[in-house]
Amino acid sequence: MSRRLSEKKVQDRALAYLHRHYRFRARRGRVFVQAEVRTRPRYGGKRADGLLAYRSWWGPTRVVSLEAKSHKTLRALRPRRQDHWLLMRSLWMGLLVCLGSGAFFFLYKMDDPYLRYALPLNVLIGTALLYALLTRRSSRHQQAQVIDQLQQYPANRQWLACSADSLRDLTERERQQLKAICRRRGIGVLVVPQRGRVRRWLRPGFHRKWIGDFLEYYSREKEIRRILA
Repeated sequence: MSRRLSEKKVQDRALAYLHRHYRFRARRGRVFVQAEVRTRPRYGGKRADGLLAYRSWWGPTRVVSLEAKSHKTLRALRPRRQDHWLLMRSLWMGLLVCLGSGAFFFLYKMDDPYLRYALPLNVLIGTALLYALLTRRSSRHQQAQVIDQLQQYPANRQWLACSADSLRDLTERERQQLKAICRRRGIGVLVVPQRGRVRRWLRPGFHRKWIGDFLEYYSREKEIRRILA
């Protein structure tokens, strides 16, 4: 069996890849790159595995955060169904169908008290059960622990870096579910092999902050701004 990548190695290689990637977008090629940067205490004092910041050619400061995972933190990569999400979305779908089909208005139109409540209730429950049955395996109702971790590091672009061997430990269904969850959350994914080049598995979305920038969430904000000035 080949040696497995440590999380530190995944972190270092992913940061080097991102540095090269964003250097060409940065004004004068100046990019702040640092591992283990914490958010401010009032934002939880959480530690991002990596943080990059640069000033774009048209002015705004862009922030990029990274979370690195290896085989030792495989559990954080495994998608898990969130039953309370499934329940709430199923009931919401049942309510929409109940309103859209006109069944809800039987509450006002029927004289028979049994039919007045039975028909709308049956439509709501029946639709909710059918929706839950058909979508119970959907990634829409799933979450991975690593996604919750990344949400604690606000940035314009968020990246998850996984060792290639940790992804191989997941089933094909789990890999596709993880990819779908990341795509829905706008999170980019890097795959770091034991040898060879880092591969981009998924491009990240762009998270906009209309007032200020995401640097204000981090404890080293002033230092970073001096470096980028």
